[in-house]
Amino acid sequence: MERARVISLAQIPAAAYVSKEKQIFKLNSQITNCFLCEELVKSRTQTVPGYGDFKAKVLIVGEAPGRFGADITGVPFTKDRSGIFLQKMLNKVGLNLSAPESENPSLKGVFITNIVKCNPRNPDDTNRSPTNPEIKNCMEYLTKEIEIIKPKLIVTLGLPATKFVLGNDFNGKNFGKIKKLQKFSVLPLWHPAFVIRGGGAQRMNEKKYFKYFKKIEKIISKQE
Repeated sequence: MERARVISLAQIPAAAYVSKEKQIFKLNSQITNCFLCEELVKSRTQTVPGYGDFKAKVLIVGEAPGRFGADITGVPFTKDRSGIFLQKMLNKVGLNLSAPESENPSLKGVFITNIVKCNPRNPDDTNRSPTNPEIKNCMEYLTKEIEIIKPKLIVTLGLPATKFVLGNDFNGKNFGKIKKLQKFSVLPLWHPAFVIRGGGAQRMNEKKYFKYFKKIEKIISKQE
């Protein structure tokens, strides 16, 4: 079953005597030298591994690097509108110690990544969603990031990332509601781009969205 997939990922023990930092650096080297997806290799400027606090209690997962943001900086959720918006939310609750516009943010208690580590593009050079084979090829990298970081809470941004973690039967009705799994909890949230565009029928706006980040900060504080 798909739903059991991420639960099982979290049960795989990381190497016992190797620091998280060294494990992440080794994994990032593998990601940098990945050529599994022909189309992504053509479209990407660079690979974009996960980034942040190696001791993070919260892992934030998006869909893919943006062409005006992380594909340029090499750091997830930086430079473009969605990245700056997310970093602003983190900054306001003390989880980003840098300015929201920073391309090399100093994150505290948070590690940020994507289900796909390269920017997928259409022939007209616009962003597109990653294909299922591309997601499958990248799955091992996200699996390893979860294994190494061992988060207490995974925050998924948008429907693709949420379905990857919770399964394809997730339909968006439970956005904003924490779901407890065996090894960690999951908080599905709307993607920053959705909020920027007006928040749909939910009228999700910056003020409403910020409340979830205050909740995230409280979860981190309780675990320190």
